[in-house]
Amino acid sequence: MNERLANIIEFPRTLRAERMDIAPETSLEIQLAQLTITLESWRQILRQLDRFAELNGAGLQGEQSRQIRQLIADAEHAIASVQRRHS
Repeated sequence: MNERLANIIEFPRTLRAERMDIAPETSLEIQLAQLTITLESWRQILRQLDRFAELNGAGLQGEQSRQIRQLIADAEHAIASVQRRHS
């Protein structure tokens, strides 16, 4: 599944970069870095939600956010796969 995810992520800025004579590899690196930052933001949001749930006595919300956490892990794996192929 992770390999398929890596292959379906479109990088429209890469296409625009080619038209602007920017090295596609550089554009790809920028896009992957931005995606990594976005994933880290989601991780921080989930951690904060877990803290709120604990404070309110609802317990850990890990199971409720399991699918989101799995998507984040899959996306990170896809990023690593793309980076390996382009390094």
